[in-house]
Amino acid sequence: MDYMDTVRRGWQITWNNKWLWLLGFLAALGSGGSAFNNSNYQVDAQNLPAGSGGLTPGMTAALGGGILLLLCVFFIIGILLWLVSLAARGGLITSVVELARGETSSFRKAFGQGWRKVVPLLLMTIVLFAVMIILVIVMALLFAGTIAGAIAAGSSGSDNLAAILGSLGVGLLCLLCLLVPLSLVLNLIYPFAYRGIMLRDLGLMDSIRHGWSVLRDNLGNILILGLIFFVVNVVIAVIFGGIMGLVGLSTGLLQVMMSGNQATTSQWVAAGLGFLAASLIFAVISAIVTAWRSATFTLAYQQWTGKDVIKETVAPVPPAPTM
Repeated sequence: MDYMDTVRRGWQITWNNKWLWLLGFLAALGSGGSAFNNSNYQVDAQNLPAGSGGLTPGMTAALGGGILLLLCVFFIIGILLWLVSLAARGGLITSVVELARGETSSFRKAFGQGWRKVVPLLLMTIVLFAVMIILVIVMALLFAGTIAGAIAAGSSGSDNLAAILGSLGVGLLCLLCLLVPLSLVLNLIYPFAYRGIMLRDLGLMDSIRHGWSVLRDNLGNILILGLIFFVVNVVIAVIFGGIMGLVGLSTGLLQVMMSGNQATTSQWVAAGLGFLAASLIFAVISAIVTAWRSATFTLAYQQWTGKDVIKETVAPVPPAPTM
């Protein structure tokens, strides 16, 4: 296949239909939904200084309940963002195919097409990554159990502790050696199983088998296209890092932090505004690249499965009758 022509066609569709950028932004939301799960709250009422009033058991219970409620709200928001991301990804796929055929599409139509398939997309995602999720849980349990055993055996001597930690390292290494290639394969199957649902209306298991078939038959082409966008992402990351560094230098925050001094309030405010502006610019660029990558892989998928609209032949016009 002509890689650069496919990349160019994907860019043309993305640039000429800028509402695809919004779908790209929504599609990227699913990757940030788990950020709420990293919060850690701890309140130690016994260590409060005297005279601060402390926390009564009722206040502690109320605080704990409030934190739990907040975490539940964040969890629900994360799930909703994930569903929106699934629908947006589906809409990107169908709209690119329609636009490549010369048909009309719109944000509302594309998102609606994705939302109607959000349940099978959700089930396919869960089933496809179920084994990896189980392995991650097993690794977490193994780590926690071994650490607990090491603490319990700490008083028995360093030999027992070293043996337990050694067993932990071997077990985690074996699971990691299984998890890394499995994760790579599943993440390569996933986009084509996705397109099987959106473009071929395949069922749950049929879409996964279809994704594996496309991956197996076109592995080299897929890796080359993936490498192209990997380079694009690296370039964008370097540019973004440079912009962040310039913001820190221009506001004097970086010099102050490196010298060990304390920054002024105006420096923090200026740096915060600069970082916010840079982050917004990066979010727009990320949305464009997400839409571009999806469009390119959709056009490539059409070629790999014999559905490329550019190469489809049109029935010849019958010759005029001779007199």
